[in-house]
Amino acid sequence: MDPIKIARSSRGVTVRVAGEPAFEELESFVSELRPVGSEGRPVKVTWSHAERVHIAFLQALIALKRSVETSGASFSLSVSSEALQQTLCAYGMAPALGLEKERTPARRAA
Repeated sequence: MDPIKIARSSRGVTVRVAGEPAFEELESFVSELRPVGSEGRPVKVTWSHAERVHIAFLQALIALKRSVETSGASFSLSVSSEALQQTLCAYGMAPALGLEKERTPARRAA
């Protein structure tokens, strides 16, 4: 399974990441993302089906966000996994990736 799919349209670039890529896939992940950052078009990243991700992949996303914003375009990240969202918050990476609003687990009634 290819963990990353990139689609380009007149409205921008959509990057879909599925699952939990192995650390050995990092070099390929970065080389696929690098050109996206310099295109000067809005980038939307969606990450699904992941409970945990190596921090190096998150650092690659932060680098992509900075590159996209430096080119004058917008960047957005959508994470469908509550566990991954919590990991981003725990690492302090949620704000760096534009996920300002932290989710908190639902509390059970006593």
